[in-house]
Amino acid sequence: MAKAASKNQRTISSEVMNHVMTFVPQDGMKLTDDILNKTYTVTGVRELEFGKAKSFVVTAEDDKGAVVNLSAGLLKRARVLGKSTAKIRTPYKGTQNCIPRSQAEEIWNSSTYFHQTGEGMKKNEDFVIPEKLTLRCAVLGESRESGQLLINPALYKGYNKVVAEYQKRDAFPTWDDFKAELQKTEDRIAGLPASMTEPTLYDWVKEGEVSNYRYTLILSDDHK
Repeated sequence: MAKAASKNQRTISSEVMNHVMTFVPQDGMKLTDDILNKTYTVTGVRELEFGKAKSFVVTAEDDKGAVVNLSAGLLKRARVLGKSTAKIRTPYKGTQNCIPRSQAEEIWNSSTYFHQTGEGMKKNEDFVIPEKLTLRCAVLGESRESGQLLINPALYKGYNKVVAEYQKRDAFPTWDDFKAELQKTEDRIAGLPASMTEPTLYDWVKEGEVSNYRYTLILSDDHK
């Protein structure tokens, strides 16, 4: 990814990056097809604190004024496309730019995690935010066992309560940690109903919406 021009350069300090690359919430934004396959200009950066952990959010705007907020977690998990001709196979129903992992082999194999690129995010180093970001597409996570798309864990009742409790311990729960907390009969996290022993979606979660699923953003350098 190209670094920002000096006059617009925005830098995240090494202190914050140390937190981000060690511990970062698996947060994100609501995924919609129309935010993808666009180039955004970075307009601002906000540094945040979650308990003792530090993080940041990048605000960016497309040429029509649409704004997206990209968390450090999203960028840390993002991949950078090295082959601009890599083809999307079969996108998720009703979309053009959201691809199930099983349909994204060429995209995945032609990309590298953002934090592994030469100008990407690193621990103990300042991070220069690129002036422009192209959100090429999104790859939807799938279960290796069942092949089913993976639901965003934040859509399950009680998940955010578990996250908040783990943050007090300077930790972040895995999916297995969350399920284990639901199975406890003693020392349950405050506000976690005893009757809820299995992951349960909120009632308002609509079946089949692309925004339900875990995803990895695919960035590219071919700015339009």
